[in-house]
Amino acid sequence: MIAPGRAARAGLLAASVTLLVLLLAPLVLNADGFLEAVHNGVTKYFPTGLLDLGIGTFGPYAKGLLFVGVCAGVLGAGALTGWLLARYAGLGMGGPIYETVFVSGLTFLLAEVVVLPVFQVGLFGSDFRGPVLPLHAPLAIGCVAFGPPLASTPRPARPAPVSSAEGPSSVGPWRSSGSGRWGDRD
Repeated sequence: MIAPGRAARAGLLAASVTLLVLLLAPLVLNADGFLEAVHNGVTKYFPTGLLDLGIGTFGPYAKGLLFVGVCAGVLGAGALTGWLLARYAGLGMGGPIYETVFVSGLTFLLAEVVVLPVFQVGLFGSDFRGPVLPLHAPLAIGCVAFGPPLASTPRPARPAPVSSAEGPSSVGPWRSSGSGRWGDRD
């Protein structure tokens, strides 16, 4: 089993690969994609006065900074996904191929069923104003790119078994002093 901290770092690395795919796709396809849809959906959660304040404060950089925030959110979501999968789904206990398919499928399903509706694009992008291919294809490729780095995280070596001659009480910094109370130092 992979330690949750290590899985979070692996999730951050895997999310950076996904983010690269999601950033390059609109340049190649010349159309808005997943990140743009989320970016437009974020603005719907803020009152108009707050948006005007942000535009007045940051000027022409306001929209770009919001997009950077969306990209940082993707990286954070990747780290959180790695941590959650290691903590609750037993990441590191199955084979790498099964885990890759599971992680890739789960992230694609979460993006389509949870993220897009939360940012008011609709279930499976049904309310997206624009061509559907630039929304779903890069997302699918990004999710497929997310699975292998996370599922192929090196597993720590198993610790050597404790010899029976030493017994469990002599292992580690806390030992039994023979008084029957654990935690006493010798």
